[in-house]
Amino acid sequence: MPASRETLLCSYYYDPLDRLIANAPPNTPEHQRFYCKSRLATEIQGALRYSIIQHGDQLLAQKLDDGNARDATLLATDQQRSVLQIHESSDQGRSIAYSPYGHRPIENGLLSLLGFNGERPDPATGHYLLGNGYRAFNPVLMRFNTPDSLSPFEKGGLNPYAYCLGDPVNQTDPNGHNPIATAFKSMTESYLRKALTKQVQKTIKRLPPKAKYKAMNELPAQIWADTETLMSERDLLERAGQLSGRIKKFGLSDTHALASKRYLHHEDAGIPFSHSGIPNPAKAITGTDKAGQKFLRTDFYDDTISFFHHEANKYRPTPYALDMEILAGEAIIERAKYIRKHAPRIT
Repeated sequence: MPASRETLLCSYYYDPLDRLIANAPPNTPEHQRFYCKSRLATEIQGALRYSIIQHGDQLLAQKLDDGNARDATLLATDQQRSVLQIHESSDQGRSIAYSPYGHRPIENGLLSLLGFNGERPDPATGHYLLGNGYRAFNPVLMRFNTPDSLSPFEKGGLNPYAYCLGDPVNQTDPNGHNPIATAFKSMTESYLRKALTKQVQKTIKRLPPKAKYKAMNELPAQIWADTETLMSERDLLERAGQLSGRIKKFGLSDTHALASKRYLHHEDAGIPFSHSGIPNPAKAITGTDKAGQKFLRTDFYDDTISFFHHEANKYRPTPYALDMEILAGEAIIERAKYIRKHAPRIT
């Protein structure tokens, strides 16, 4: 039997958090990756240094420094972060097109470090290593190369190789596990912004007149930055908790009637609520699954957010609907604080 011939295309290196930190094709300087929170921020290959400039989830530009010169590229994206057009100082701009599953023809030279859904394509294979290297998605075959560890009986779905449950237009899958509906993501960001705007207004209103002008210029950016940090920490803890079974995936009730029923049930069951109708338990509230494993309950927050969401949709556009949207944003923030405080202690 002839011996199999194997060709090494690339070596991959991970840190203790299972994040891809470098890949090295043979006889080529390795690509080193550096992250800001959960996002790729910088990539270095030899003398080349690529930096990604972004605000929250919004991609803005890419900066290239080769040691002798610097060049900046402006990025135009869609709501899913896919880079659709680039503008360099030397040209009028170039467009990038993708198939529904993210495949694009091989270009002459690298137009943008990031591509489909704002993800970095692997330089050796062209696949997207989602979850910062957790799982490779093949845009040509329109599926993952390896099965989801949460399938088939958990949140990964029945098909362990499926990408976005077969709906890549309306969903994204940044961590390689759980597809996220684009509309739902936009909705939660809208609720957060309205809640934070109210928080800024209340804070400024309590300040003396001389301090208000300075606060109006500095406070919004500070509060939003703190909230972004909170949400990033929540995402990391929630992702790890879902993998271990200690946190259940967030679920939005399908109907207004179901959301109302579940929301009212929690107060009747003794879950503490604030005067504004948002859960405020002082201690972790846990449950036990069928296998006897303890998990951190978040269902009362999920149902609260669902109730406010459906109330806002039912009565929009009215001042009451705006109040419900603000409360939904405040509930999202309180849920994140609850997870950050208690998730590390659930064993």
